[in-house]
Amino acid sequence: MTREEIIKEIEAFANDALSKTEICLALDLMPHEINFYDDYLEAYNRGQLTTVTKHKEKVIQLANQGSGPAQTMLEQILKNNKLDEIRNAWT
Repeated sequence: MTREEIIKEIEAFANDALSKTEICLALDLMPHEINFYDDYLEAYNRGQLTTVTKHKEKVIQLANQGSGPAQTMLEQILKNNKLDEIRNAWT
């Protein structure tokens, strides 16, 4: 498999919410490789971000439709976002 194919596979697996360990096993990579190579880590992060974004979009959609659990989840997401902003301001 070429490096570009590996990068695409990493992103696709991360988009399917597989862990780094599961991806390494599926692609026959050493566990440290996914953190060592910047392009591998970027592909993993892109895939994870795609999944998180889809999840948040669905929560927002359900919250807007009046779902109480989704509204609670959205409040927690927004609270966590604020905490992340505060933490990042100090780093």
